[in-house]
Amino acid sequence: MLSQDTVYDFARKGQKSGIVVGIGCPGNDTIIKKSAGKAIASGFADDVIIYKNARCLISALKRNRVDCVVRGTLGAASAASGLLEAFGLEHLSRAAVMAYPNKGRKELLMIAPVGITEGNTINQKVELAVLSAKYLGLFGSMPEIGIMAMGRQEDGRRGPAISKSLSHGRRVTDLLIKKGLNAKFYGIEIEKAICSRGSSPGTVNCIIAPDGVSGNIVFRALHYLGGWDSMGAPVLNLVYQKGAVFIDTSRGKADYSGSIALAAATRKLLSASGKM
Repeated sequence: MLSQDTVYDFARKGQKSGIVVGIGCPGNDTIIKKSAGKAIASGFADDVIIYKNARCLISALKRNRVDCVVRGTLGAASAASGLLEAFGLEHLSRAAVMAYPNKGRKELLMIAPVGITEGNTINQKVELAVLSAKYLGLFGSMPEIGIMAMGRQEDGRRGPAISKSLSHGRRVTDLLIKKGLNAKFYGIEIEKAICSRGSSPGTVNCIIAPDGVSGNIVFRALHYLGGWDSMGAPVLNLVYQKGAVFIDTSRGKADYSGSIALAAATRKLLSASGKM
């Protein structure tokens, strides 16, 4: 299974390889400065450059002044609109990378969609699942995808919204299986998808929520209430359509060094695979 330490190892691989990471910080935030110093000391990056606004951060990424970037404490709206405009994207496809303790190490679980306007259609959810699977594969992990919906599988008669969500979930699952991916439909029972982890080979490492709102709630519950680490949310269609690495982050984090490591590791692995 993919672990947090694996990401750190990939970030450190080939130390002093010239990786420069940009991170956003509109004010004089000591957390960002401490995180940048920690990331450099840990060998995750050779340098971390702090940018005061989204325009400068995204411009640095676009013009290859940095190798990859982390949103840091910049506002979500300005970062999202800046990415869409600078790279000519129609939408953003983000998946949160979460780390939680299991048998003495921190294993990773991807959750998508997490943007509140993302993942509202069958095609968007399929795209997120396919891109998440590719991202897991980049780190050498076999994707195991759990598809969620707004009710148990027998709840179809309990309202049109629930019926539609169940129908969409089953359709997404079928389409992913036809694409050769290992996907299973869990309905609303996320505990069965996640609690099965570690019990046997082939456990779920990617959750596809019914929509971006519910995905965002799951992320916040696990991170802020459950104590799971959030390494950030790579913008997956930016990675695979434009070859650029942007790690989205929450402004409430206490440490961004893990997000810097995720950005650097993604950049190194993409370069090694010849996809940038």
